[in-house]
Amino acid sequence: MAASDHLSGQFGMVRYYEGHVHPGQLNPRQASTIPSKVDRLTARMAQHGYEGLPPVETSYTQGQVDIRDGHHRHAAALATGTEVHAIGVSGRGDIPPGMSEISKDRYDTIWGTL
Repeated sequence: MAASDHLSGQFGMVRYYEGHVHPGQLNPRQASTIPSKVDRLTARMAQHGYEGLPPVETSYTQGQVDIRDGHHRHAAALATGTEVHAIGVSGRGDIPPGMSEISKDRYDTIWGTL
């Protein structure tokens, strides 16, 4: 089952989005991360930026872009000031500032890389 199939049942008007944003725009929902994993990602981002990493998966509700998957990448991006590639779903009919609307098929294709 594609992620969008599961989410379609939760939301009314579903819109999918993608963009490159400053990590400070994202709201982490996970209380902790594994320091060694963040350290490895931080070193990698310091050399290569966000290139080659999977997007951070988010949801947009009540004006907040909440992280669903990618808390370690987010923490490393904050440490290095690196913009992150983010994708997500909004059930309210709007999308976050700085993001572009994408098709369900594109979302499902990107989701498959996570």
